Amino acid sequence: MPKRSLVFLAGLLATPTVLHAQPNYKWSTNLPGRAIEYGVPDTDDRSFRIDCAEHGGLEISAPSPLDLSGGAGTKVVFEAQGAKRMYLANIFNGDGPQFVTAVSYADPTIAALLNGYDVRVNLGGYQWTVPGARAARVLRPLIAACRHKHG
Repeated sequence: MPKRSLVFLAGLLATPTVLHAQPNYKWSTNLPGRAIEYGVPDTDDRSFRIDCAEHGGLEISAPSPLDLSGGAGTKVVFEAQGAKRMYLANIFNGDGPQFVTAVSYADPTIAALLNGYDVRVNLGGYQWTVPGARAARVLRPLIAACRHKHG
């Protein structure tokens, strides 16, 4: 096989699997003052969730397409406005395997959503986009409640 074909084939193998949100997904408050999510309201069908962290800040979680057991560590990359940031995350088994990672209130991922920018999630060769449109409507009150809770 010519060298060029091998490079092309390697590029195909490295292409991430793109996951698409359902058309009825939207930003909503899941637990008032404690959590918001992008998904189908009042269900466990979601592609992104933000909670108040127990000791301040926020936690981002989402379903994990990776076959990892609860407690396993992994890396997740959030990409917004042309910048990529890598985070260490843990897998937990809630209503299916999910990842969770802690972020600050001023984290660039949170800032992007507050300003209406989409965030691309990259996890183990899978990627999906969380829209920034209308995120601030539920994210601002969540941040205010979390900050008040941790005074």
